[in-house]
Amino acid sequence: MKTPWSLELGKYGFRVQQQFPITVQYEGQTVGEYFADIVVNNRVIRELKAIETTTRGHEVQPVNYLTATGIDTGFTYKLWGTCNDS
Repeated sequence: MKTPWSLELGKYGFRVQQQFPITVQYEGQTVGEYFADIVVNNRVIRELKAIETTTRGHEVQPVNYLTATGIDTGFTYKLWGTCNDS
């Protein structure tokens, strides 16, 4: 199922991949498999959080995705509520 984000970006010619698979390797071994919400043009990771309050863990998740993929830019979008930095 496509999100409104991906539909809108697609209208403007962006290549959007949803639930983009990310494999984490350590010393040649797979140690984790994750899915980024949206990857745009293989250059930007967008994580969407439909939660009321974010934690530091929610902010770190895209950083881990960036490290695993070599992509330089990532954003976390919280769709409502407040932010708690603890």
